This record gives sequence, structure tokens and C-alpha cells, in this order.
Amino acid sequence: MANSGASHYFYYQDQKIDLGPVLTDMIILGFAEGLDKAAKDKILNEFDFLANILDETSSGSADVTVVSTRGEITPGTMELKFNLLEQHPKILYATPFFSKTEDKKGRLGITNQFIVTLEDPVGKTLLEKLMKRTNTRLVEELGNNIYLLAADKNSAGNALDMANYFHENPGIKIGEPDFFQNLVLDEM
Repeated sequence: MANSGASHYFYYQDQKIDLGPVLTDMIILGFAEGLDKAAKDKILNEFDFLANILDETSSGSADVTVVSTRGEITPGTMELKFNLLEQHPKILYATPFFSKTEDKKGRLGITNQFIVTLEDPVGKTLLEKLMKRTNTRLVEELGNNIYLLAADKNSAGNALDMANYFHENPGIKIGEPDFFQNLVLDEM
């Protein structure tokens, strides 16, 4: 498993946690609302490096479609493929899986969602300002000063990038990606 050289991390309890290399055997795609499996398959056929749908899950704004890849793809070229995929009008986001183990067990995928907790004295105005700056959107208020946000191809980065960006801003207590993990995928 080669690494593209890019550093992929997230914050957990104010510590940077390395995610390991980008995996190249499967990816997560978010499709426009209302597409059935046949329509998704038709879109996948437009890209020679995509194989078949392995899993479909929906929660909140996260339409997660896990797709296997084919051919020899390096982590560096995988990131270029995400940009290519996001040019398709029906694909809202394309994100990787990561694993810190050679057997790829416990892989973590990036959805389009991330969670932000504001520090107590900070008002929602800061959150709205950061959302406007990054072109992210509020999905749901989860509790006192805790928000579920979403990023897509029109945002300043994917949900992992945005979680880190928000976390690094004063007034933000926590910014964490809403990871996708499916233990069945570990067996594939």
C-alpha cells in the first residue's frame, strides 16, 4: 500500500490521529437524491476504473454508496479520480477509505457529514460564518452547541477536510468527521 504523500488525519480529543494511507480497492460516492441502483450503475459504467456497488446506506444527508474499483490505482491517482468523479452532475461527493493495518480491517470511510461542537460562550453566528466561508450546510442540530454539517463537491473540501478546518478555528471545541464503517466490507 503506497501512500500519496498527503497527510490524512482527524482530531480526537485535541490530538491529531493519522488515518493511514488511502485505500484504492473501494470508494464512497454520494449521488443526487432520487437515483435508484440502475441509474447509479449506469453512471458507474461511464468510468473505467469503477466496478460495482458493494453497499448502499442512507442516514441524514449521507447517501453512502460504496463502490469497488478496478485496475491498478495508486493512492495519488485515486485522489485525481475523486476530482474526475465530482465533475459528474449526479455525483455529489467522492471520498476514500483509510486503514492503518495491512489487512485493511477496520477501514474508515469518509461520508459527506461531520460534527461540530461550539465552545460555550460562542454563538451560532460563528458557525454560520464558517459554513458560508466553506460552502457547507447545516443538516441537523444534535444538541446544545452540537451540529451535524455536510460538505459536497462545491464545499472548500470534503467532510474530513472541513472537520479539520472547523476544529482548527477559535470558538470551535470539536470538529470530527462522521466516519462510515461497515464490518462486512472488511471481509471483502
